[in-house]
Amino acid sequence: MSGGRIGSGELYDSGLNGVEFVGMKFGFVNLRGSTLTDVVFRDCVIDELDIADAKLLRVSFEGSSIRDAEGSNTRIDHVDLRGADLDRVERLEGFRGATIGADQLYTLAPLLAAQAGYRVA
Repeated sequence: MSGGRIGSGELYDSGLNGVEFVGMKFGFVNLRGSTLTDVVFRDCVIDELDIADAKLLRVSFEGSSIRDAEGSNTRIDHVDLRGADLDRVERLEGFRGATIGADQLYTLAPLLAAQAGYRVA
């Protein structure tokens, strides 16, 4: 799928296999309980992403921006966030196990510390 805007993508409990989203803007993407295999989000803007109870296998977010992510009980294997802009993400629990870059770790350090219960002075 290429181009366009989707205000609310209600894809819960779905199965996406071998799908590529290119240059799209998503207001809200509900992938709760879904299974994603070999899925690429390239040059996309995602305002809100719900991946609670989802299974993600070989998923990447190349050149994409994720502003808010929600997830619990998410199972992740080979998810690559290195190409994503994660500066404004408030909840990262759903991406536990994903690969991030060193620059992202530096940017996300205050958020990760707060989630772990640390106070940074």
